[in-house]
Amino acid sequence: VIDTAAPFFTSNYHEDTRFAHHPSVDEAMLAEGIISVLGVPLLMGSTILGVFFVADRRSRVYQPGEIAMLSSLAAHAALALESARLLDEARAANAMLEAQRSEIAAAAAAHEQMTDLVAHGGSSEALAELLARLLQGQVTVLDPASRVVCEAAPEASSSMQRLSDL
Repeated sequence: VIDTAAPFFTSNYHEDTRFAHHPSVDEAMLAEGIISVLGVPLLMGSTILGVFFVADRRSRVYQPGEIAMLSSLAAHAALALESARLLDEARAANAMLEAQRSEIAAAAAAHEQMTDLVAHGGSSEALAELLARLLQGQVTVLDPASRVVCEAAPEASSSMQRLSDL
């Protein structure tokens, strides 16, 4: 079915030599007592997603109407599989966009805080403290000669530094 993209049935799976047998599949068919099998492709356009099949524990010939019915069910199943795949992709893309939106919102809020601080005459020390808190890291402000003007650390680190200074 995968090779031809066409329905295929056998009235005696175990004795049929028209297709390659795989030991694990043969074992499963034998264990279940399967004799007859009808398989139709799960198609999405020209892409084969898999095989949809029915099996019977007795030898039988599948009629054209049965093959058409299974093919119709397979078309619906393929559509459902493709819809589920597309929904998963859309959810993943939405999650990525939401993460990016959050990062942009945080950057905009940080920019607004820094602009407000500078616009209201905030000192280098105040700006360094704000940056240390926003970046959650150590900030050192240097003058043009690379001399330290001020330093700041996030509040938790500053508290720990003050404790170690005691």
